[in-house]
Amino acid sequence: MSTLDLSKDSKRKPAELVSDVALSDEAVALLDDAENTYAYLGALADDDLFNDAFLTLARTLPKQYAIVWASKCVEESLGSKMTDDEKRCFDLTNRWLNGPTEELRRAAMDMADEFEYEGPGAWLVAAVGFSGGSLGPPNQAEVPPANHLTAVAVSVCLLSLAAKDPETLADNCRQMLDKGIAMVAIPGSGDSETRQ
Repeated sequence: MSTLDLSKDSKRKPAELVSDVALSDEAVALLDDAENTYAYLGALADDDLFNDAFLTLARTLPKQYAIVWASKCVEESLGSKMTDDEKRCFDLTNRWLNGPTEELRRAAMDMADEFEYEGPGAWLVAAVGFSGGSLGPPNQAEVPPANHLTAVAVSVCLLSLAAKDPETLADNCRQMLDKGIAMVAIPGSGDSETRQ
């Protein structure tokens, strides 16, 4: 994994980075005025466009970074309140992060299917499942997942975490976005061309 600078060293406009994700009309309207990804994320947060902000940051990051970000948010938001099923998802995700294998990626995809893509845990393992490999059965022709699917899964994971307490939804979203930005906004550390 590499680190990114979302501000001055970023060599690509935000519009290039999110060309394959479905942003809201309000978010699309802000693209042209954004000088860089960091500024764009700030504009999205200022307008409470958190789904768009999560999608943008998750799509900008290398897939493993996006999954690390989501995993940290799950851990901090749920902690000891994780259900047994959420804990299974969290543990499998972290096993994959510590040693990504195709076997663990497929297990993550199976777990997302098992939980019918409901709740933050299921979407966390879905992000792993969509990170590479094939969506088809083993020993069949490869069906690679679209590159943006991990970002979509991360975004849904984070939104479902934030929605667990609707009264503090906006604050929860801001904190999670800030956590993701803090992981990567390191001046002079690289650019977003390294993501996949």
